[in-house]
Amino acid sequence: MVALRFDNPFHDLWVTEILESNAFVQMFSPLLVADAEELFSSGHVVVRGRQGSGKSMLLNLLETSTRVAYANNSRTEFPAPPKQRTFISAGVQLTKESASLVAARAEELPEDQRTKLVAANFADYLNSLLSSDLIRNILYLAAEQAKNSAIIPEVSVDLSTNTQQRFIDLLYQAEAWKGFVPKGLQSLMDIGTALEGRIRSYKSYFNFQTDEFPRELAVSRSPAGEPMAELAGALRDSGVLPKNTLVLLRIDQHEELFELERHTNLGTVFRQVINSALAKRDPRVAYRIGTRHYAWDRDVTAWGSGAPLEAMRDYSIIDLDQILKRGEHTKRWKFPLFAADVVSKRLEAAGLRFQGNSMEIMFGKSLEPADRARRYVGDAKCALQFEAAWAPAWKTYIEKLWNDGDPLEAKFGEVWLRQQAQKRHNVSSDGTLAHDAPWRNSKWWAKERNEIALMQLAGLRQQALIWCGERQIIDLSGHNILAFMTICKSVWATWQRRNPADAEKRAALPNFSVEDQVIGISEASQIWFKKIQVGLEANQRTRLVSGLGQWFRRRMLRDRALSYPGHSGFSLLESELSSDHFLVPIIKACRDHGDLMESQHTTKEKNQAQRLKWYLHPLLCPLFRIPHIRTKEPIYTSLHELQEIYNNQRRAGPTADGPIKTESEGQLGLPGF
Repeated sequence: MVALRFDNPFHDLWVTEILESNAFVQMFSPLLVADAEELFSSGHVVVRGRQGSGKSMLLNLLETSTRVAYANNSRTEFPAPPKQRTFISAGVQLTKESASLVAARAEELPEDQRTKLVAANFADYLNSLLSSDLIRNILYLAAEQAKNSAIIPEVSVDLSTNTQQRFIDLLYQAEAWKGFVPKGLQSLMDIGTALEGRIRSYKSYFNFQTDEFPRELAVSRSPAGEPMAELAGALRDSGVLPKNTLVLLRIDQHEELFELERHTNLGTVFRQVINSALAKRDPRVAYRIGTRHYAWDRDVTAWGSGAPLEAMRDYSIIDLDQILKRGEHTKRWKFPLFAADVVSKRLEAAGLRFQGNSMEIMFGKSLEPADRARRYVGDAKCALQFEAAWAPAWKTYIEKLWNDGDPLEAKFGEVWLRQQAQKRHNVSSDGTLAHDAPWRNSKWWAKERNEIALMQLAGLRQQALIWCGERQIIDLSGHNILAFMTICKSVWATWQRRNPADAEKRAALPNFSVEDQVIGISEASQIWFKKIQVGLEANQRTRLVSGLGQWFRRRMLRDRALSYPGHSGFSLLESELSSDHFLVPIIKACRDHGDLMESQHTTKEKNQAQRLKWYLHPLLCPLFRIPHIRTKEPIYTSLHELQEIYNNQRRAGPTADGPIKTESEGQLGLPGF
């Protein structure tokens, strides 16, 4: 059983990245594998997605130790298609291996050669790391197969004396390996030991433990990718690996290179080095790059040639955000199934018993709009505002709807009359029409205004908005598994605080109250907002998001006729995004980090000019107390207007108007619970 904290199964949000292999098998959800089969193909693949989308999780599936763990687990089959299991992989996690060290002593290099030498050092350092890890994986697999020959039979390792001698002979003949390791080595293990020494030499220099760059490294640096390709060829040609074995090379957290480049004056050298390895199109190896959108899309040129990589020719893309994003047909939406599977595996690992849908047991069904309205209003008298010119019969009818327990319908009555007045329809003065909810004659009118009407009702009573239930928690996650897990963690922690005795003794799955969920979701929203304050353009992104959230709320509260229910987002002309306006890179940074969700916008304007629309990530909506549902047209705006919002927010600070303040349980104001 996985050693998770029993008190909160969601406490460790990054658990699939840190678990040992046997636990990974128990926790891994295979639901995305069917959409990511290119992961096991012979070409280069870029696994792209925002933070928390599951990139590292998928790449860890390729680990040899993971495959061995699957082989030792009789209940769980390795999720790759049977015909695509003849592979072995090696990898480097750039953060873990401190790739940024490569630039640590760049200032000591001659200025006219600095970029060239840093590129050469980085390429060779990466070659050393990947070659070393490939040999380590082969030796590990051979040891496991010696215990049990049925382990990964597709990749049967042969380390006989004759085979290893053929391998050594072939390797020493390879151009890139001349000087890469010392002469006279006699086994795969000797090669691995020598590579470890090479890596130590690099780290000693980067960490200022030696004064001069080691001469043995300076005279034997290799171009990006070449030693691994020749190593893979020698392993197959010698018979150490079967002839048809794919050698997959994983490079995870590629975005670290983008951030490294921003803090040096070395241009895009580090990413270009990796691009140059892919550009060689060497069939002996295939790369797997785990990255975020912005780090890959902004430069795909290769070091040396400057030629750009070509999608579908030099590499293919697995876009996890696109796979998990909600499409037009919700029945095919994969994220709810993925989230439910992740939850079930966490709960089972924690030893919690349940039967059926764990999400529904914990969170229940989301409240209908009319039920949420009743909770906002409680037993308060009708607080809607009527115009003096309205016929008494209308006032009586609307008040009766309220007093009969349907405040949402009463709110619709009020705003419908205001809309009719805007259209110059003389309805409010005709009391004979005050019956049978005429606003319901349109199938969509009320549905499109449910959320903004509820927001205004909650505002009347100074109540926090209610989010609860399985459906709304999925929606708030914005197809991001980290956001989803953050909600689960916060709601569970809230339940623990509010029910300490229950939490201590419970072995079965808890059922969270609506209040537990409202408080937990509010805290999760605070956590998600604080994430913006870390990383690239953090201050600018925070300022823009804060300004937008408050702008949306003000506009929606002031829209007394609910004429613009879609004003929780904004739309810009695509042509504006090609300008050099200072807000353009900030908006794009918000998009790339998932603070803003971007999509194409079919304009209703006569000129049919192409537009894009943006909404806040749904998990930010509780913080700003605005609806997460997207209906009708967003705000048609311009960069000039957004600049005003941005500048006003800069002067006021991120806590202007209050929604950024942390709300304690006592401040949430939840009557009727």
